[in-house]
Amino acid sequence: MASKLNPTERKIIGVVAYGIALLAITLLFSFLDDHPVAPVFAILVVPLVLVASSLKLKGGILLGVATALMGTPFFIGQDDLLLLGGGLFIMGIVVGGGIGLINELRVARCDRWRRSKNLEERYDDEIFENSLNIIHFIDKEGTILKRNEASRSTLGHMTKRTLQLSEYVHPNDIDRMKAELLRLFERGDIRDVNLRFISQEHNGISVELRATRATERLAVMEARDLRQQMELERRLNETEAIYRYLIEDAVDTLDSGIIITDKRRQVVWANKMIGKFFGIDRERLIGIENLRAFARYSNVFDDSEQMSQAVKAAIDSGSKIDSYTCRIRPSIDRDERVLEYRSIPIETERYKG
Repeated sequence: MASKLNPTERKIIGVVAYGIALLAITLLFSFLDDHPVAPVFAILVVPLVLVASSLKLKGGILLGVATALMGTPFFIGQDDLLLLGGGLFIMGIVVGGGIGLINELRVARCDRWRRSKNLEERYDDEIFENSLNIIHFIDKEGTILKRNEASRSTLGHMTKRTLQLSEYVHPNDIDRMKAELLRLFERGDIRDVNLRFISQEHNGISVELRATRATERLAVMEARDLRQQMELERRLNETEAIYRYLIEDAVDTLDSGIIITDKRRQVVWANKMIGKFFGIDRERLIGIENLRAFARYSNVFDDSEQMSQAVKAAIDSGSKIDSYTCRIRPSIDRDERVLEYRSIPIETERYKG
């Protein structure tokens, strides 16, 4: 009930409660020859609990001290004045401070839940949980307030809803992460930040970060696991170095946009013209599944839905597309073009894709 009252109403109730308590103690001492100690403690603890219910830790402790100062004069003349006064102070601090601490923890928990809930309204829950990339709702200190399934499966800590900065960022990259968080909340977003997370088993995980500020203290951060891409690059460097030079020197000069996938349907290479045609960074296609790669640029076509169906059908059946004419809509970073799309399955003794 206290939380529903305004500050003025709470002050009035507090003054009245303490006034009644002091009056009750005065009347008690007037009618009794001896001055009982226990009723003084019992009477004063009632307004202390009532008023402290609306205070935090510091306010509760101060109220407890003030209550002790009110009650101490009633013990003057008692043999154990110092002991009784000290007991009153301990009671005030323990009761007032304890209630204040409980209130402070409850408010912090509710605030964290409310902030997380506000963020959920900005992010569709189904998309959030099913995203292939790690997604975190974080505060200015880097504390994760909510995390998706990709985060739990990659970083571990399956039962933990929240994680502190030191629990998921590699120790050598914590300072870098703090600097990026500062930039994020000052500028509103960050892009293409490469650093390392660390799993529950203390394994380093290279990630690429991008984040957007949602409120003054909260942001949505997406982390792309780079390990698969790095492994693909390592295999290409080790087993296909000669052919890589050939591709980069020769195929990059062609006027055609070329994307090469492997037998697992993952993009292993894209030439420069792909970036020019679609206004995208070709490196961001490497290592991802071919349909996901196609989805990153298919929206620029006039008949994107019809073309997507044709491409998906060809990939699923392993068949080729001889010729498909499509138009690219112009924008700031790309020109209007009319392209002829072809898809050719490759299967040799050494390669399939």
